[in-house]
Amino acid sequence: MALPREDEEQLTQRTSISPGTYTSARIPPILIAVPVLYDNLVHYFKYASCAYVPVCPRPNGRHLVLPFTNPVTDVQGYVARDNEKKELVVALRGSLSLTDFLMDGQLVLVPFISPGIKTTPDDIRVHSGFLTCWNSVAYEVIEIIKHELGSYPDFSITVTGHSLGGALSDLAAVTLKAKFPDAPLNAFSYGAPRTGVRLPFLSTNKITTQTHVREESSLG
Repeated sequence: MALPREDEEQLTQRTSISPGTYTSARIPPILIAVPVLYDNLVHYFKYASCAYVPVCPRPNGRHLVLPFTNPVTDVQGYVARDNEKKELVVALRGSLSLTDFLMDGQLVLVPFISPGIKTTPDDIRVHSGFLTCWNSVAYEVIEIIKHELGSYPDFSITVTGHSLGGALSDLAAVTLKAKFPDAPLNAFSYGAPRTGVRLPFLSTNKITTQTHVREESSLG
């Protein structure tokens, strides 16, 4: 059933993406208002889903560059390369093990200190468990991306993840943009818990697209 014109226009304005915009959306309205966004949400969710597989040889049908993992924090993910879209995709797995859930419970907010992040506003605080998880693989991910951009300098970067992986993708997006400022960067996060406070700061880091899919009641 079609929406009344006024409601459709308002919905389109609320869910449209502009550079550096933090977007919250529910799937069914997007089908009506922003079909391109919906297609992207489906496309990058496939990458996020593949991160739950210990080794996915063809994530979303694309080339697997390298998987990465940390046995202490149990963070798992991979970097894939899409030669058609000319992009590198960093996908991070969500909560799956007891270690993951213990890290989820580390609720203390701490300064955002991560490889490549030189300075952040004083009032930026992030979830200490999520930051520990991301920092445990950050150097490895940075080195993989650095090597790939050396061979494919015109490629963009996209980070994605679901649940815990979605929170880590927020932190990864800021880190990678700081390390590789000339590479266009997009972020797609699914069902992620809140990563910290004052994270609209992410928008000032010139991340091309940030898309977060959550229930509206979880936003604040």
